[in-house]
Amino acid sequence: MLVSIIKWRQLSQVAPFIPERSRGQITRYLNLHLLLMAFFLLGYVGVATVFIFGVPSIGELVVSVIFLAGAIFVFLGIMIQLRMLKEIQKTIKGLLPICSACKKVRRPDTNPRDEDSWSEIETYISEKTEADISHSLCPQCKAELYPGLR
Repeated sequence: MLVSIIKWRQLSQVAPFIPERSRGQITRYLNLHLLLMAFFLLGYVGVATVFIFGVPSIGELVVSVIFLAGAIFVFLGIMIQLRMLKEIQKTIKGLLPICSACKKVRRPDTNPRDEDSWSEIETYISEKTEADISHSLCPQCKAELYPGLR
């Protein structure tokens, strides 16, 4: 139980880095996982109480429910971790070779000397992710390009 609580806390700390498109669903799964942990804790206390007072028939029922919930708990935990890893992998996938002058990106497994290997960063990001690109000017570039504008 303690290991699960520690894992839940670690997964919750990573959740803000999950892309917006999946963050809500993953957060709901994490909260459900926490509820199942609380259920287990209460179930263990219930089983101990039943056995202390010597009511075996109720104890068997409670243990059966806890084992069923345990299977769901393990499945849900694995599913949450797998989903988070897939989302992070979609977002960040290795190193990105980028030209330090023009900011073009070299496609993976291509010849760096070939001009066709390089594409605009906007094109590369649009092809590789579900992100939409919008353009704007940072304050420094705005001041350099349009010194008269505020």
